[in-house]
Amino acid sequence: MIQLHDVNKSYNGTQVLKNINLSINAGEIFGIIGLSGAGKSTLLRLLNALENTSSGNILINNQDITKLSAKELRLKRQKIGMIFQNFNLLSSRNVEENIAFPLEIQGIGKADIKTRVAELINLVNLGGKEKQYPSQLSGGQKQRVGIARALASHPNILLCDEATSALDPANTSSILKLIKEIQAKTNLTVVLITHEMDVIKEVCHRVAILDKGEIVEMGDVDYVFAHPREQITKELVIKGYEREEDDNIVELSNTYKNGKFVKLYYGKKSIKDALISELALKFNLKMSIIEAYVETLDGQADGVITAYIDQENKLSTEILEFIKSKNIKIEIIDN
Repeated sequence: MIQLHDVNKSYNGTQVLKNINLSINAGEIFGIIGLSGAGKSTLLRLLNALENTSSGNILINNQDITKLSAKELRLKRQKIGMIFQNFNLLSSRNVEENIAFPLEIQGIGKADIKTRVAELINLVNLGGKEKQYPSQLSGGQKQRVGIARALASHPNILLCDEATSALDPANTSSILKLIKEIQAKTNLTVVLITHEMDVIKEVCHRVAILDKGEIVEMGDVDYVFAHPREQITKELVIKGYEREEDDNIVELSNTYKNGKFVKLYYGKKSIKDALISELALKFNLKMSIIEAYVETLDGQADGVITAYIDQENKLSTEILEFIKSKNIKIEIIDN
């Protein structure tokens, strides 16, 4: 659905995006995550040609949007919906009128607009709020209006620019659930940028890690979470846990000098499988948990456990293969 080939973007001699190569499949929710200043918003603006690339090509449905005329771009953008962090609603228009706005610009007939707006209000669960103005709505309700407006023209791509950053946790969860439901119903291709790994884990199929204008890691969300390679990825995944943990290992290694410290990286692994207990029973392995960052989502466990293995134990090939068979990566830490 979307392909970026060697895309670069500079402002006044400062390079913001560097050699971006990316493919996003039709019907997937693709996440782009990075810290502030990583270039996420710029990348999103390139996808609907609100910004021009400095070099490189962007193909949408095999059509290079960097080579389209202004008229062709306007038509192309009708099939690319966008929702924003701060909603961008028109304060002088009520819910119905905000949703209808892009259709009015396109010159759609009043009867067709009325039908489409009613469909969208039902889709985003805003029945009874049709005549209310943005000032009368909660943050979550405003974003639902924003989503409905973005979907008005039957787009096949939905771009989400930090769509939940202005919301509290309850509304964040509600909006993410709505995006998942809409994507499942319509088979939309969704591109979602955020600085929150929890958002990526909640809805995305694949993710790209953007750091200082470059993609440093990319892959299935489960795999990237379970096997973070770059330091920026580790920081995003485990929220600074890695730095605290390393300090603790240095301190503990002065006391526990003869054994081994290991890290166990969990992907989407059933929490019913108790690896530590299994290792103790099957291999008589004596392990002490030193640090743990593990959380569950939909009955699945994600995270990292740091453990100390007694000096009497040897990490045999059989033990390592057993751990790998559980879809858990093990890293042995030198101490």
